[in-house]
Amino acid sequence: MKKTIPIATTLSALALLAWSTPADEVSFHPAEGSSLTKVFTTETEMSLDNMALLINGSPPPMDLGDMQMTVVDSRSITVTDSYVSMGRGRPTKLTRSYDSLGGTTDISFDMPMMGGANERSMESASDLEGKTVAFTWDADAEEYTAAFEDEDADSDLLEGLAEDMDMRFLLPSGGSASEGDEWEVPGENLRHLIAPGGKLSLLPEELDDEDGFMSGFNQGPQDPADVLGELDGGATCVFTGTREIDGKKVAVISVTIEVTTANDMTDKVLEQMEDQDLPDEVSNMEVEHMDIELEVEAEGTLLWDIAAGVVYGLELSGTQTMLMDMGMSMEAEGMGSMELEQSFEMSGSFTLNVATE
Repeated sequence: MKKTIPIATTLSALALLAWSTPADEVSFHPAEGSSLTKVFTTETEMSLDNMALLINGSPPPMDLGDMQMTVVDSRSITVTDSYVSMGRGRPTKLTRSYDSLGGTTDISFDMPMMGGANERSMESASDLEGKTVAFTWDADAEEYTAAFEDEDADSDLLEGLAEDMDMRFLLPSGGSASEGDEWEVPGENLRHLIAPGGKLSLLPEELDDEDGFMSGFNQGPQDPADVLGELDGGATCVFTGTREIDGKKVAVISVTIEVTTANDMTDKVLEQMEDQDLPDEVSNMEVEHMDIELEVEAEGTLLWDIAAGVVYGLELSGTQTMLMDMGMSMEAEGMGSMELEQSFEMSGSFTLNVATE
């Protein structure tokens, strides 16, 4: 029997289609052979909230006084990515020129038992600057391999590098979105927000010899990529529409993130201590453990170039808290063997800005 559709039902369906919001393509699809320069600037400012010290399980006999400390870490990263060949949703080969890598760490602290106020500022640089790395997708291993492009360079610099500096992990999985659409991003995917580019080997250019052994603990925050363990939490993204900027139609996506991570940094600290000299009055020192917990809460806006299929810009700002717990044993002249337990609680601000050229 032939079925008929009432005219009223047909008209209602057409009306719904007419009033529905069309979906915009919000996907990663740069043209093969194209290139894009990206500038990442990050800044964290952390102040000491609490410090605790135990010597052989008891508080120290001397009054430590009111210790104050602030650490401001700023980094600027400029890379140029060339999309040599493209696959579905990712490059199959990408070459990245590390155009500029630099950072500044400013530390100020006031500790009565250590002689009062002190300040230091350290510039950081990376041997990656000026180098070009090719990232090639290995379909069998489902990961990228990294190699220097026509250059003789230290292969250790390749360890920990991350290919994704496109922010494509923040996009809707279907590649399109309508105004008001919302989606979740797993915490592990946000590693590239906290540590853009992975481990970039940004190290202090020089340390004062007079600082001796303690200079190993005054180098400022660790590389963000080293600090991160497994990431819990995630991000909520909402497509809020489109706008025109500089003649380009860009998608506007609000981003709210909340992630936590914990990591055992013992091996990293021991590695740093290998080249440090002990003070004359200390005959032996061993680090038993060093653990760091980090929490980041931030919100901001991702702008996505719809036609070019690449990031246009990103602004994130929020708060960051850190807990560091460290235990060590040492033998000091006139004091004998000691077991030390020390913890620091710090909090402050976190900002990330991404611009393209």
